[in-house]
Amino acid sequence: MKKALYATLLASLSVMMLQAMPKDTLYNDSKHDWVSGQYDTLPEWVFAAPQPDRVIAVSDPCLKPRAAYHQAILRAGYLYALQKGVSIQILSDLFQMMEQAARSKQDNIGRKLIALARIEQAVNNVSFSVENKHTSLFGECFLQVRFNEPADDDSTSFSFVSELMMVYTQEREEEKELKFQQNLRFTQKHEATLASYQLKGKPKDLLVSSHINSIPVDYQKKGCWYTDYRPDELKQIDISTPLQESFWSAYMASLTENLLVHPFLKGNIRVVNEDHNQEHQLTTRGINRERVVVQASVIPHIEGVKNNCLSVSWDIVEQ
Repeated sequence: MKKALYATLLASLSVMMLQAMPKDTLYNDSKHDWVSGQYDTLPEWVFAAPQPDRVIAVSDPCLKPRAAYHQAILRAGYLYALQKGVSIQILSDLFQMMEQAARSKQDNIGRKLIALARIEQAVNNVSFSVENKHTSLFGECFLQVRFNEPADDDSTSFSFVSELMMVYTQEREEEKELKFQQNLRFTQKHEATLASYQLKGKPKDLLVSSHINSIPVDYQKKGCWYTDYRPDELKQIDISTPLQESFWSAYMASLTENLLVHPFLKGNIRVVNEDHNQEHQLTTRGINRERVVVQASVIPHIEGVKNNCLSVSWDIVEQ
């Protein structure tokens, strides 16, 4: 009886130990199972001013070096396409409600913004070279990549579709939720690689899903921290994004917010308002619907890091 009980306890303990061990998969590397509280110092070239045909791309954390490098290259192609010009479609609805009480000097105002966007583009016949590389303490591969086109027969092609969503509510307090979905295809020497990435939730608590060739990347959530860079110069940046999930998640959350609130010149706006008068209270409800279909270049400048939040300015130019 005691032997059977001992064997059962030993088997249960073995299972628990196996479950607690860091996972090595096709792409993940347990060597980069970092310890919370470490700070990585990023090189200055990550924060360099934008240059033509050059981009800064980053992989997910905890990847094997080769997988991290290739994932960063795919993302570099995405950023290069944004720089050259992409097709953007946006639909946004701004709901507003204002209540005016007859004996009150203060109006109650509520707002809710729902904005959706779709970006797609293909870049063909390009070559690239890696000018700088940095591996963070968390296993992220940072690359500065330069693209050239046209290229030779062994050139590279990128294509992608990304969908963005933001829900912003302002009533008693402000609430914001984001969603970013990205599907990339990378073809080099007739071999294709597929990658997908999704983040959703509140900026301070994002859920992330990442795949390479349909195989999930084990996104271990332990936290990423980065040393401040130019913190005193970031006061003019309105939107900063927490970096704890990873650098790329903050990067793309920043893109989502900035693109969906950008005042495009070619937008088509329709406004509908309704007034309701009940028991000495006037309620005004309205909806502003905007549709945007535009070709534009989207160029980021990674400005700095402050209190483990990323500040990026986005230069969005309609073409």
